Amino acid sequence: MKISKKAYYGLRAMTRLAGETEPLSIHTLSEEEGLPEEFLEKIFQDLRKAGIVSATKGATGGYALALAPEEITAGHILTTLDGALVPFPCVGNSTAGCPMSRRCATQNVWQKLSLAIEDTLDGITLQDLIK
Repeated sequence: MKISKKAYYGLRAMTRLAGETEPLSIHTLSEEEGLPEEFLEKIFQDLRKAGIVSATKGATGGYALALAPEEITAGHILTTLDGALVPFPCVGNSTAGCPMSRRCATQNVWQKLSLAIEDTLDGITLQDLIK
């Protein structure tokens, strides 16, 4: 399992956004965090569609959190941007596609690892990260 740059940049940008009281433009986030502006725009489109951020147009517009920082978890952000975070494709909801699922001696290990990752990321909020 590997976290993509999209998810890494998204979590960094969201952490920055969580510490702000006013909306921030993609341009400002890009410059101050050293992240690619065009890529951030795509990331924030996904986050907006998921209801995690809201967008305001105009001279003082930009992106802001749509929920309180204590309601947004790292897990929610990462799964929005990367999809399910599982160590192997056979873990989770689609073990039916794996020809070894009925006799795989290690599947229990990967399921436990997947649950530990999920529990850890869902236990960390943006509020925790900005403290």
